Parts: sequence; C-alpha cells; structure tokens
Amino acid sequence: MLLRRGGPLTVFLLGAALARLSMHLAGPYFAVYLVENGLSVALVALCFSVNNVSTFAAEYPSGILADRAGRLRAAAMGMLLYGAGILLLLEPSAPTALASAALTGLGTTFTSGSLEAWLADTYSGAPLRRALSLERSLGSATGAVAGLLASALTAAGTRAPFAASAAAAMLSAALLLVPPDNRGSSGSGQILRQSISVLKDPRFLLLAVHYSLVWSAILAFFIAWPLTLVDRGLDKGLLGVVYTALLAAMAAGSAVAQRLLRRLDALGYLAVFSAAALLVYTCVGLTHGLAVTLALFLLLELMLGAYTVSLAYARNLVVPSAVRASAVSLMNLVGSLVAAIAAPLIVRPDAMRTYLTAAVLLAAALVPALMARRLAES
Repeated sequence: MLLRRGGPLTVFLLGAALARLSMHLAGPYFAVYLVENGLSVALVALCFSVNNVSTFAAEYPSGILADRAGRLRAAAMGMLLYGAGILLLLEPSAPTALASAALTGLGTTFTSGSLEAWLADTYSGAPLRRALSLERSLGSATGAVAGLLASALTAAGTRAPFAASAAAAMLSAALLLVPPDNRGSSGSGQILRQSISVLKDPRFLLLAVHYSLVWSAILAFFIAWPLTLVDRGLDKGLLGVVYTALLAAMAAGSAVAQRLLRRLDALGYLAVFSAAALLVYTCVGLTHGLAVTLALFLLLELMLGAYTVSLAYARNLVVPSAVRASAVSLMNLVGSLVAAIAAPLIVRPDAMRTYLTAAVLLAAALVPALMARRLAES
C-alpha cells in the first residue's frame, strides 16, 4: 500500500504540504506588511528583485547539492533557510527585508527539484504517477487553504501569517528528514559528465523548449487573470474567493492525472494540453463575458494541474538518476528565465492582445511536445 500511516510517502507528503503552506501564507501580505511598517514601495519592489536574483542564481547549484548530499536533506535545508528569512520579517526594516528576500529565494530553490527527484528515485511506474499526483494535488489544495487561513490569522495582526509561515517551514524541515533519503552521484565530476549527456539528449532539449514556451504563457495568465476578471465586471472583493477556486481546480486536475496517464502517455498529454490551452486562451481573448471567462479560467487550471504531473513524469523518464535533481533544476531555471523575459512583453492592457499572443506561444509549444513524443516512440 503506497499510503500508510507513518509510512515514508505519508510523512513526505505532510512535509511537502507544510512547505507549500509556509510559502503561501506570507505571500499575499508581504508588500502590505512592509509598507504598513514604514518601508517604501520602492524598497518592496527591490525586495522582489533580490528574491528573483537569489532564486535564479541558486537554482542549478541547489540541484547539484541535492544530487550529492541527498534530496530530502537539501529540501530540509531549503525550508530552514526559508523559515529563517520569514523570521527576519517579524522585525521589519530595510536590512531585514532585503536579507529575507535573499534567504527565501535561496530556500525555495532547494525544494524545486529535490522533492520531485526524491519521488522519481523512490518510486516508478504507476506508483510514481500516483505519488506525483498526490504531491501536486495536495500542494495546490494547501495553497487554497493557506489563503483562507492567512485571512483568518490577520485578525491577530498582519504579523501573524508570517509567524505561522515560519513555524510551518521549520516543521516541514523536520518532517522531510524522517523518510529514507536518496541521492544521485556523490562526485562532482560524474554530475558534470551526466549533465553534459543530458544536454545532448534531444528529448530533454525538446522538453525544455516546450516547458519554456508553456510557462511563458502560464506566467502571463498568472499576471493578467485578476485584471481581466475585474475589467469584465468582477468585484475586487471576490478575487480571494476566485483565487481559492482556481487553486482548487488545479488540485482536482492533479488528483485525476494518475488516472489520465493510464490512458494517455505523459508526452501525449503535454501535446494535448498545449492544443487545449491554445483554444482556451483564444476564447478568452475573443470573449468578453465574465461568467464565460471565469469558466474558461477554471478549465485552464484543471488542465494545468494534470499538466504539472505529466511534465514531472515525462522529464524524469529522460533524466538519469545521478543528476535528477540538478537536471530538473536546470529545466526550471531555463523556463523561469525565458518566462521572466517573455511574460511582461506579452501582458498588455488590451486583454485580446495578451491572450492571443500567449496562444501563439502555446501553438509553438505543441511542436516540441509532438517531436519529443515521436522520438520516444522510435
């Protein structure tokens, strides 16, 4: 039985869920909290920049460390760094805010590839599909709960979500050290050689191109959806409710992914998602009704939940165990860099232009997905 009380996957999932909870609790109130405590909007913007630079700089090195030292050990270290960064915000000032931005960005990178790599080296086949589905759906559901919990905690002051976030991060680190760990190679030379071989694998390169294009379109959606809904008549006070509903839809998509992948291979679903999302973006760009737009957004999040599971399963089929965490981190880094450049160029005040431009990227993403599937079949 994959899930049993006190079993390694159960403890792992609890630790991963607490990590997600920690990251979602403080996020919505970060800017408001700092401004309330006398920091300028310009400094808040600088904190976001520092956080992004820290994340980009540490993404690949953190993956290498996870392959060498142990995936769960690296993830636990990341949550300790993240928790320490949040604790600094309990005494907000310019130095503590900037240090917090750097530490939380650094800590996040240690979990991005490590958790997925641990699952992929612990399970295979149907158990891996189920484990990935459980981890993704639980993560999205935790995000939805975190938004509601953070709102409730603010009754005790805007500092309360940050204290809860730090506590969740520390408890997550403790739980992630409980299951038996795994790692890739203990030698830097072997990791480097294997990394070069991964970069020579056309399947990995095609997946990286596909992911970069899809993530650019998805990041544009993450930026634009609140503006689109408000512009089409949604009351601003309902954005939190809609955010929770979107995360719930994503969790449902991740939950059904394991069943979906019994009937359709993972690479096939990446292509299906690209085509279906292309249609959704096109419809959003051409329609103007609030109800229709909201329904399309929920459908997109449902499909996106299954996509994250399929992508994780597909890329771990082509990545060697010795460099699993570092290779996943490398793909995440490339995708994030491309999206960080492309998304601000896509999002415009004109919703039609925004979504139709993103639809072009999804059409382009369909090509490498189909090519990777053809290579896998041959």
